[in-house]
Amino acid sequence: MTALQLNKERGSALMLSLLLIFVMSLIGVSTMRSATLEKRMAANSVQTAYAFQAAETATEERVNDQTVFSNAYTLNGTSIIKNTTQTTDPKKPITSNSVRYLGEGGATGNSIGLGSGFTALRFEVIGEAELPAVNARAQVVQGGYLIAPSLQ
Repeated sequence: MTALQLNKERGSALMLSLLLIFVMSLIGVSTMRSATLEKRMAANSVQTAYAFQAAETATEERVNDQTVFSNAYTLNGTSIIKNTTQTTDPKKPITSNSVRYLGEGGATGNSIGLGSGFTALRFEVIGEAELPAVNARAQVVQGGYLIAPSLQ
């Protein structure tokens, strides 16, 4: 090889290595962005599930309190009874629940039918939860009925 051929090839290795470093840097940045996005998606999923569980807990609190159903029945469905839990901790959920009397009718799927002297008092229970720090909200609506003697 002559000295002239060596001088022509000296810069090619440098250019090739710079190109490979650039491509590897792009791959690394892309991977980091993808990992950051996946982390945010996983955190959002956990917070949404936490809000849902809090809303379900608020609903169950009302379902287990039988006096609320009698109060909703005496209000004749026009009012909604609410119980709101406020907190100053931004990581804790703000929950509310309500019960509404919807009316009476036959008990679907029950052996006690119409004309038997019993009726089904229908209620709707709504539980809501919000995590203000992360803007996550959930609502759980549960319907049910109580079997009671018919007043007619």
